[in-house]
Amino acid sequence: FSSLNKNDNIIKIYQDIAISYFKIKDYSQALLYNQKALTLNQTYPDDVKLAKTYNNIGNTYRAQNNFKQA
Repeated sequence: FSSLNKNDNIIKIYQDIAISYFKIKDYSQALLYNQKALTLNQTYPDDVKLAKTYNNIGNTYRAQNNFKQA
């Protein structure tokens, strides 16, 4: 694997973990893993993964009724 492919896979794993936490309503952990994905994605940009991460963050804040952050 190239470094880019490795980081791309790690971003996807972080997103999947975040979604798993979201589904069990552990929103703080969902935000934590989405933030990890976001941080890594800012270093290795991928517009689709970046959009998905921002969407996941917004959905998590919305689920918490935190519309200002969403």
